Amino acid sequence: MCMINFKMTLLQLTARSLPVVQSDERLQPLLNHLSHAYVGQDYSVQKNVGKISLEQIDALSAKSFPLCMRQLHKALRDNHHLRHGGRMQYGLFLKGIGLTLEQALQFWKMEFIKGKVDAEKFDKAYAYSIRHNYGKEGKRADYTPYSCMKIILNNSPSPGDYHGCPFRHSDPELLKQKLQLYKIPSTGINQILDLVKGMHYQLACQKYFELTHTTEDSGFSLNHPNQYFTESQVLLTGGRGIKKESSQVESTQQSQNKPPPKTSATASQETASVSKPANSIAKNEMEILEEILNDDEEDQSANSIAKNEMDISAAILNEDQ
Repeated sequence: MCMINFKMTLLQLTARSLPVVQSDERLQPLLNHLSHAYVGQDYSVQKNVGKISLEQIDALSAKSFPLCMRQLHKALRDNHHLRHGGRMQYGLFLKGIGLTLEQALQFWKMEFIKGKVDAEKFDKAYAYSIRHNYGKEGKRADYTPYSCMKIILNNSPSPGDYHGCPFRHSDPELLKQKLQLYKIPSTGINQILDLVKGMHYQLACQKYFELTHTTEDSGFSLNHPNQYFTESQVLLTGGRGIKKESSQVESTQQSQNKPPPKTSATASQETASVSKPANSIAKNEMEILEEILNDDEEDQSANSIAKNEMDISAAILNEDQ
């Protein structure tokens, strides 16, 4: 509670000074940048790599996931599918808490094949983007989990989407019902809704943390979903970290999902791809566009645009070859 009161006082003082600051044209470029910047830990280093088993995710989602990730996990379990925005937000979060690439491929595949996607379609249309997030495809970038600021400001969810920030993007009445479902007391719900009304979305999430962990003062300033998870685990385990619950089934399936060793033919193909960067980029764009196209079949206008872009990329690829 002390942390919340301090932040509210700070926000009030900031609001008083804002007209003076905004009138100084020299500060405008800096303010515009800072409003979208995140300068905290990026969680690119996975401290818990391999320590989390797939069997633990359901339990962890209920006690240590922020509401945005808990919402995505529930939607995935209920629908056996998430659209591209949801897969990106949730997939990178899971990467940040310690899921290996092999675990991630197994986790998403096991869930998707329970729905309308068979194993062959998953391998063709979805596995690429998972490997891409882990820096194994495309430009080999090591993508980092989304910060609160990025989730709040970028890529607002459309109907049928489950990504985004529930405190920012949910209807207040629906948010209230969700909080009631998660056994948040009515006084706590009112506190959260007041913060949401004042557009203090991260403070609302921090209040949710305090209410779900039965603590009056979380003792930290929340800026990142993976920070939420880390602080939750510190509080719940006394700093001992996550205990690995080994699973013979998981280890067996992981070994089955291991990529085969590189052959001389594979090595020569990779060498050839380095000499043709334009071809590689066009091919990667085609695969990502194909994934989005398969994912949003109900949106015919978006499909048409994506298909046209795929045709253009294919033409560029054929022309360069």
